Amino acid sequence: MKLKAPRGLFTTLLIHLRNPSSLWGASFQLIIAQGIGFLTLLILDLWLVRQLSQTDFGIWKQFIWMVRFIIPLFYFGLPDSYRYFSAVDKNQYNKHFYNILNLIIINGFLWIGLERIHLLDYLVLLTKNSVFSQILWLIPLLMMFSAIKFLFRIHAIFLKNPQKIVSANSIFSIILIFVCIIMVQSRENFLLILGVGWLIAEIIRILYYSFQYLSTLSLPAKWYKITYKQIKKYLKYGIPYYFSSTIFLIFTNVDKMIVSMLGGAEKFAVFSIAAIEIPFLTSVFVSVSQNLFPRLAEVNKTNPETAFKLWFSVFKKISYLIYPILIVLIWIAKPIFVFLFTEKYSSGVVIFKIYIFLLIWRTASYSILLNASGRPQVNLLLNSIFLCLNFIGSYVLYQYYGMTGVVWSTFVSFSLLNISILIYLRQFGQFLKLIKGDKILLSLMITLILSFIGSLKFGRLIGL
Repeated sequence: MKLKAPRGLFTTLLIHLRNPSSLWGASFQLIIAQGIGFLTLLILDLWLVRQLSQTDFGIWKQFIWMVRFIIPLFYFGLPDSYRYFSAVDKNQYNKHFYNILNLIIINGFLWIGLERIHLLDYLVLLTKNSVFSQILWLIPLLMMFSAIKFLFRIHAIFLKNPQKIVSANSIFSIILIFVCIIMVQSRENFLLILGVGWLIAEIIRILYYSFQYLSTLSLPAKWYKITYKQIKKYLKYGIPYYFSSTIFLIFTNVDKMIVSMLGGAEKFAVFSIAAIEIPFLTSVFVSVSQNLFPRLAEVNKTNPETAFKLWFSVFKKISYLIYPILIVLIWIAKPIFVFLFTEKYSSGVVIFKIYIFLLIWRTASYSILLNASGRPQVNLLLNSIFLCLNFIGSYVLYQYYGMTGVVWSTFVSFSLLNISILIYLRQFGQFLKLIKGDKILLSLMITLILSFIGSLKFGRLIGL
């Protein structure tokens, strides 16, 4: 009998990564998909920062911020309702998909009507720039198609087809690059060209998803008739989740909102690139969280303790990968930042370092623990409390310390929010115990904290 040699660690890891049915395999594919999007925006930033004036570059960054922050506010949690019900009611996913697609389209036409009577004009105040009034008519359309894209994305994750997301994001990125090339050549109308081009790219991405999933969704002769009972069920989960996720979205964007409203395009240009999301790292956080949610929701129904341990095991593994990268980045932050964005934006180096350190809280989503347990209401309450704290703190500290004060308010508020979630779930003590029991993780955390403190003088950190 021929004995097989035991698989090595690398071979085993490779097998898991190539298997889209496994947590890490699906997450790896999503990391690639997320990475394509983040890397595309980073490359465009590096190019446009040298092609545009500081004011025009600030307008570009404000548009990207609006697409990633303002647009999701119009979803009303509808795509996330599909994420939840497809996980807990797998046999009826087809019905849930079409029901929610109907609601997204109805919601989109509602916002089109509201824009026609000028109820969206106040959005211009968030940018301190009247030029955005020329693309307000695009906002409802971007919302509707973005929500449909998000719905297809969740469907791909549900069917364990993350490679479809990779292809869809690649198509979108290629189109966006061509749009930006045209935009730079037409400086006078570049914001309008950017808005329309983004919308076209989003529609083409949806068409790709549609062709891929026509068979799996079994498109009926007529769409499912939505009953009041079904709408109530979707909204019962979706609305609290919407408010909690919206509050969290505002919470994590208060810093940019304050700088955009009070500082205008030029200051926003500096702040937005200093508060940059590092593509690879952010892709890991987002991808693993999105893929982990259905499993947490399923396990939590029968054993919440097991669900928490599953969450912590993911947190630990990501930390092993991310913390060493953060430690290195903190020490070489200044030369990297100046090399990427030129000396003109060097005033953002301190902000850049603080945001790197903030990623110590981003190796896992803490809010996902509440959402997976079916308690988005608690998430809403906690996010609301710390949103108010962050907004007040950011506004006050901006008056005294400028943009650096805003970042410190965000860091403190974000830390207190995550700690509060663990305390509510009665898992804070278990969390500390698990960290203390893992010498590698504990050593990495201590090294990261000391590296951050040692990389800058205390006076510079608080803007003195």
